[in-house]
Amino acid sequence: MLNTSFPIRKDLFGLRYVFFLGNEGGNCKYNCTFCEIGKSNAVTSEYNIELFDGLFKDYKKKVNGEKNHPLIYNRGNITDEKAFSRRTLLHLLSHFNSISNITHVSLNSREQEVTKEFIEFIFKINLSYPIHFILG
Repeated sequence: MLNTSFPIRKDLFGLRYVFFLGNEGGNCKYNCTFCEIGKSNAVTSEYNIELFDGLFKDYKKKVNGEKNHPLIYNRGNITDEKAFSRRTLLHLLSHFNSISNITHVSLNSREQEVTKEFIEFIFKINLSYPIHFILG
């Protein structure tokens, strides 16, 4: 169940641990012809939360107090509510609030998916770290 497809990298911001989760809507709606990553069966929020919880235990052991910046990635766009529910995202982001050595959390998305409504959702959570968007 643990994610081994992305090795932990170290850069100026510390360790980057990738949480590779499923797309709750199934195949990515952008259907890029060059992309095989966006093709998947739909998963439930419960599945993603259970997978994340297992990966989170591994993450805490591997970063072990070092400065780090986790990346949340799925087979679609984290900011698209159909691909990744707000319930799931809230669960993940809340867990990171308890980690003091995070420099930022990266969310994989598309520019058009980072809407005003999404930004308002993020602000209302009152996170202890900044959000960084990886826009594809």
